[in-house]
Amino acid sequence: MAVLAAGMFACSPYSKYEGESWEEKNELEWQNPSVFQLNRLAPRAHFVPFASVDEVSSKQITSSSLVKSLDGQWKFSYAITPSERPYYFYKEDYDTRDWKEITVPGSIEVQGFGYPIYTNVKYPFTLDKATHNQGKYILPEENAVGSYKTTFEVAESWKKHEVLLHFGGVASAFYVWVNGEKVGYSQGSKTPAEFDITPFLKSGKNDLAVEVYRFSDGSYLEDQDFWRLSGIHREVMLLARPKAHLDDFGLQTQLDLTTKEGILDFEATTSSDVHQVMIKLQDEQTKEWVYESKVKVQNGVGSIHSKIENVKPWTAETPNVYTAFLTMIDKDGKEVEHTYQKVGFRTVDIKDAQLRVNGQVVYVKGVNLHEHHPVTGHFVDEATMLKDLKVMKEHNINAIRFSHYPQPERLYELALENGFYICDEANIEVHGFGAALQGKFNKEYHPAYQKQWAPAFLDRITRMYKRDRNQSAVIVWSMGNECGNGDVFYEGYKLLKDWDKSRPVAFEQAGENPNTDIVAPMYRSPKGVEKYALKNPERPMILCEYSHAMGNSNGDIKDYWEVFEKYPQLQGGYVWDWVDQGIQTTDSKGTAYMAYGGDFGPEDVPSDGAFCINGLVSAEREPHPALSSEVKKVYQNVGIAWNKKQQSIQVTNKYAFIDLSDFVLHYELKGAGAVVSKGTLNLTGVAPYATKTFDLPIKNVKLDNAVDYYLNFKVLKKSPFKLLTKEHVYATEQLSYQKATQKLYVKTEGKPLTNEESKTNLKVNGDGFSVDFDLEKGEMTSWKQNNVELLEKGFNLDMYRGWTDNDFGMKFDKRSKIWKFNPQDIFTTSFVKITPQSTQVTMNYELKKEEKVVAKMTMKYSVFPSGDIAVSTTLNPLEKELPMMPRFGVQAQFPVAYNQVSYLGRGPEENYVDRNYGTNIDWYTSKVKDLYYPYVRPQENGNHTDTQYFTLTNTSGDGILFVAENKAFNFTALRNNREDFTSEERTDGRQIDGRKVVNRHTNDVELRNEIYVNIDHGSTGVGGVNSWGAWPLEQYRLQPAKMSYAFRMKAIKKSDNLHELGNKKLPKSKLTL
Repeated sequence: MAVLAAGMFACSPYSKYEGESWEEKNELEWQNPSVFQLNRLAPRAHFVPFASVDEVSSKQITSSSLVKSLDGQWKFSYAITPSERPYYFYKEDYDTRDWKEITVPGSIEVQGFGYPIYTNVKYPFTLDKATHNQGKYILPEENAVGSYKTTFEVAESWKKHEVLLHFGGVASAFYVWVNGEKVGYSQGSKTPAEFDITPFLKSGKNDLAVEVYRFSDGSYLEDQDFWRLSGIHREVMLLARPKAHLDDFGLQTQLDLTTKEGILDFEATTSSDVHQVMIKLQDEQTKEWVYESKVKVQNGVGSIHSKIENVKPWTAETPNVYTAFLTMIDKDGKEVEHTYQKVGFRTVDIKDAQLRVNGQVVYVKGVNLHEHHPVTGHFVDEATMLKDLKVMKEHNINAIRFSHYPQPERLYELALENGFYICDEANIEVHGFGAALQGKFNKEYHPAYQKQWAPAFLDRITRMYKRDRNQSAVIVWSMGNECGNGDVFYEGYKLLKDWDKSRPVAFEQAGENPNTDIVAPMYRSPKGVEKYALKNPERPMILCEYSHAMGNSNGDIKDYWEVFEKYPQLQGGYVWDWVDQGIQTTDSKGTAYMAYGGDFGPEDVPSDGAFCINGLVSAEREPHPALSSEVKKVYQNVGIAWNKKQQSIQVTNKYAFIDLSDFVLHYELKGAGAVVSKGTLNLTGVAPYATKTFDLPIKNVKLDNAVDYYLNFKVLKKSPFKLLTKEHVYATEQLSYQKATQKLYVKTEGKPLTNEESKTNLKVNGDGFSVDFDLEKGEMTSWKQNNVELLEKGFNLDMYRGWTDNDFGMKFDKRSKIWKFNPQDIFTTSFVKITPQSTQVTMNYELKKEEKVVAKMTMKYSVFPSGDIAVSTTLNPLEKELPMMPRFGVQAQFPVAYNQVSYLGRGPEENYVDRNYGTNIDWYTSKVKDLYYPYVRPQENGNHTDTQYFTLTNTSGDGILFVAENKAFNFTALRNNREDFTSEERTDGRQIDGRKVVNRHTNDVELRNEIYVNIDHGSTGVGGVNSWGAWPLEQYRLQPAKMSYAFRMKAIKKSDNLHELGNKKLPKSKLTL
């Protein structure tokens, strides 16, 4: 048997080539910036061939008999270094039977091989900038290699065709073999690489081998702020081209601004066997044919310039799409190849320092978009693309900057169909070597300033332009991001302008230099933006990145738009960014959470922690509170305001191309949670950018003079935009209708109080209730109603919060450390005053800095016979240089049984002083646990501003009422304490100043058995100009000053009229501040 087995092995058709030696080349392509491709075909416009009219009419790649997808399961081997890779794997008889499988497309590191690395600026590999690693660029010992193999068969009908092998995107560099023969090499991970494999094919089964290097010299140009993942992350397919075929084409469809005719410019390059190209244009909506022409081809080139009457213009608001069908006709008159391109007729220009579409000024209400999926990494499927666009459309977003590289081709078509302006950006970022406008850096070894690298830069700009030039949704080109502004970008700008005079260039790194048509800075403050506008500039400004959405953020976006809409040259910007780049992970208990930088690999893995978690939506595409309220409100296209006398409303149309005739305004007049009048208005006669006055038919409505009333508006559309439903709300507004003129007062009388006082404690007994105080600790320790405990702990002074990402960025945790104290540590004395009308307890506190008292604070409790308890808090700073305060308020703990919260304040989303424009004052009800918002890195959350009163109740409806006395307060009610959201050091996993890296996630936050309530006079805003040093805007900072506020508490039962109780205040004589 042993002999037979040996004989069988000897005859095996498989081999590992274990005895074969391998000699590595001295100069490897992935270590040579002058070589970025071998045998790769010239870049071209995106299209796929179809064999017949029936096939192309479907406009589905899967319907083409000239396309074969190679997506699916491939054999795979992972090597940590190039020296450990299976050198001879490309041979047809190489034994891969013991290899694992990997899904294509998909990223290697999220499929169980290696580990994901996230960095922002720093490169994820060793880099000696001055020598570029002694000319090696990438050290082999740090460069993992993925070896892929699969097989395919070519259809009999393809025998007389050329066959192209198409890779949609591979990171970072790769070699290709077919049937054991080397085909070529390519790098540049976000644009296609195609190879002519016709000479390498054989009948029957063909062997395809792909060797992917995680890093290459090309990685120097791909230093974007994203997960550094590798692999075949976009589609792989074979394309068959008949003898007469289309090589490339340019199709430009513009609008004549004078005649409103469509302008069609078409140029094709073909094989020599093509005699004519027929172009037919079909209206996607009506399916009518609006144009047809046959273009004569000579020497492989044909072109035509035509005007078409009665075309429907394309804009983001009116996405009228046409499909151009192209047919290759050979010399015998036979139609041999078909393809299509969807287009829109639009003209983009800049006039009077304003960006225009079809002659109309447009605002960019945009976001930046990374290619990210929480499970598949850098492969994003079509369903996720559509979900992105749907959620964007729901929140009034009209523009997307593809940051910082071209996105998958299908997304451009979806953007065209659903109405989005695209800023298309070349796959270039060299941030780790330095960026223009961000401080000094050494240009001597920066790739953007070295001639050796120029061809690689221009190759990326060229590939973007060539692939995407026919995409009508693209209205602006960008040459890259944070990459310097060397001579190569002046050359790239000239190339783009020579190739395409129909689109402007917005290049952030140019600043105000000549090689950009749009000044496109990032993270300039509202004041900085206004400063530019005041110079009367000759170019528009559109912020390429602003309002950094990291964690609990975007507290400034309303202020930006007030400036944008004030000056004509300011036209909006792109929020950074759209989606949290979290990777779905589970802990040892099976609890799912989103991971970020530093969660994978060794302890010293390069990492910028949670800096990748800065989206308006979660990795699963669920809107964060800042998007669902603030951004949507600021971006909305219908404005509603009172006229001067508040007798009618003014409706402003902020759409650029459509009137409001299809929109319906719904209104409700509400007070104390009750609707007293409602109705609808048809918004007829409001042209783009126009304002019209409408009367509201609110008559004979009896209002309570003791109640505040608000008009709540929402705007719906009879025929909704694509992706949206008839129930979708496009715009909202809340206007104050009546402020209470009659004041109702609480009756505090009742059965006289009795007091049991000692040196250390005080017990106040009333009719059915009791309140206990610890006079030594300065704390209210018990509050019972009918012998049922209502309080677990508190109230205590609270000036701190769980640090947000923006707080860490501006070192708020260090600057404001003095405000983090144990109240018992600064408590000094207590004072009890007993009168027939009330029992008052005053707690005094002194805050010291280096033994010097820098602030005094007091808390006063007034217990009334009625059972009402007033709490007033005062701050008296004694030193001018005290730092900004996170908050000024008090905290208490309540039994978990009181887990139902209702409140009259701003909601339903959490909101802050600088992010409450999109929330309405109304009556809301929720479970306490649902007021928590699970930011990926736990931090401050759940606040509600402008609260008049709120309740905590149990399942029986009994509980506690809290009423603002002298001014509305902020409140937070959570099933978590402060420690769940903060720590002494950063908890975002970033490697800074040698501090220990700590990563915290949602699975670290567990519901507690108490309810933690904060009632605050105010707090500092969450900010958002950036997350690495910018403070909240000045008007949203809580600066130390003499201040005081008061609220009242009362035990309630289900039968109580909460709104009647909440509207009442203490008489001034009984309110002590």
